Formats: sequence, C-alpha cells, structure tokens
Amino acid sequence: MPFWYGRVIFWGLGLSLVIIGLRKLSTAQDTDAHPGTARLLKARFHSTYTMILFAVTITFTGYDFMLGLDYKWFSTMWGVYIFAGSALNSMAVVILVCTWLKSQGHLEHVTSAEHFHIMGKLLLAFTVFWAYIGFSQYFLIWYAGVTEETSYFLIRNTGNWNLAMLALVFGHFVLPFVFLLQAWLKRNPKYLAIIAGYTLCMHVLDHYTIAIPERGISLGNIKPEVFGDIQVSIPWAWTGDIFAFVTLGAAFLFFLLRALGQHSLYPNRDPRILESANCHN
Repeated sequence: MPFWYGRVIFWGLGLSLVIIGLRKLSTAQDTDAHPGTARLLKARFHSTYTMILFAVTITFTGYDFMLGLDYKWFSTMWGVYIFAGSALNSMAVVILVCTWLKSQGHLEHVTSAEHFHIMGKLLLAFTVFWAYIGFSQYFLIWYAGVTEETSYFLIRNTGNWNLAMLALVFGHFVLPFVFLLQAWLKRNPKYLAIIAGYTLCMHVLDHYTIAIPERGISLGNIKPEVFGDIQVSIPWAWTGDIFAFVTLGAAFLFFLLRALGQHSLYPNRDPRILESANCHN
C-alpha cells in the first residue's frame, strides 16, 4: 500500500508540474512588454517530451486504479483506452467553456463559427478514436480467451451490467457520431455544446462501468449466490456513487472557474493570434 500511494502522489505531482509550467509560459506572454516568438518556440519544445510524461502518467494511473480493484486483470490497450477518453472529454470541456464564455459576451471577436466547426470535428474524431480503442480492447481479449483478461467483460455482462455496456456502444458512440457528422451542427455553438455535455454524461457512465462492477456485480438486482459475498447494498451504493461524482465535479469546477478569472481568456500577445482569429475551414 505505501508503494501504491507513493506512485499516485508521484503521478499527480509530475502531471501538475507539466500543467503549471506550460501555463506559466502562456500567461507570461500576456504581460510581456516586448512579446516575441521565444516563448512560443519554448512552449513547443516543452510540449514534446511532456506529452511522453502525460502518456506514462495517465497509463500507470489507469493501471494502478484498475488493478487496485482486480490485481490479476491485464490489458495491453488499457492505457490507450483511458487516454482516448481523456482526449474526447477534454475537447468536450473546451467546447462547453467557449460556448459559455461566448454567451456571456466574451471572445466575441476571437472565437467564431469556424473555431466551433474545428472543435466539433475534433470531438467527432476523438469519439471515433474512443470507440476504435474500446472495440480493439474487446476484440483482443475475446480472441485471446485468457481467463485473467476475460474476467473484465464477464463481470460486465452479468447482473444487468450488459445493459450499461450496450448503452455505451449506442450512447457513447453511435448517437454522437451520427449527430457530429452534420456540418451545420458543428458550426452552431448551442447545439454543439449540447452534444459536448451529453458526451461528458456518457463518459461518467463509462467510468462507472469501469469501477463499480468490481465492487458489486449486479446492477439493480442482488444475486449473492452468483458471486458470493461481494455484493453490496444497492441504495447505499448509489448514494455514495452520486456523492463521489458531485464532490469531484464540484472541485473541478472550482479550480476551472478560478483559473478562468486569473488571466486573459485568450493569448492576446501570441504571435499567431491574428492567424487563429481569422482561420477558415
């Protein structure tokens, strides 16, 4: 356990240093009396190797948390699956933040329909990427038929959890994919924000099906004779699950909203700001 806690702290500190360092490079440009391209080139350089650190961090964090629930399980696609979900939902958060700021009168001459079209295309691309990685993981585990690997999907096809897994197939991929194919929708901030919010809700279901079936096999039905004593009281479980999501969500919103008010909403002295403001698809 001490080694497990140490790794979690190490991954958290490493990722925090990356975030703070890159953010400092960006915000320092806004107050520079003689802005140039030095920080832009420096940020590009530091964004290369830190992506490796991010990939390692998110991979081992995903493994640590999942293997903490089932130590014998393994998947070669797990790190990529967690990364695909983070890429998809970070794009959804960016869309929601930009839409909200624009509705409040900010970013009027900085963020246009062209930018929302680009963000919509990225949201579509990450949706397909997430589905591709999810299917690849399922296919590889099914094809190999290794007991330590198949346990993941066996549990999630027991006690009505298969309904949640099917909901991910159609709700997390099929529906967003169909809607995001529409060019007019991607250019409309309001409708695109609705799809982005819906994507975040489906991501909650995704992570719920990752963690909770390891604690209680049944979704709505208690059948202790199937898996012994690992069942839990469903009412108490739902209460704790909702409280956990509300707590983490509130903390995320607090830090996000605080960060939005600390500096300029866009890099107004970035050398390529005009090129970005006048972009066209």
